[in-house]
Amino acid sequence: MAVEKRLMHYASFDTQSSEESTSSPSTMIQLKLAEHLRDELNELKIEDVYLSDTGYVYGTLKGDKGMPVIGLCSHMD
Repeated sequence: MAVEKRLMHYASFDTQSSEESTSSPSTMIQLKLAEHLRDELNELKIEDVYLSDTGYVYGTLKGDKGMPVIGLCSHMD
């Protein structure tokens, strides 16, 4: 999928938060994007894919031997 289409697809998810909530994620609809990202990472054969109960998505993409590990972090809502 082209980058532009992929970005528009991600932006189509309703990820509104709730200021009144005391949970994480603050709304259950926020998990829909996280679940989708988890599934995409699995399709891409990313290793160690994990979705936490608080909505964090993790995965490992190994680089070339001897290269430093780089971590990427993004906010989803």
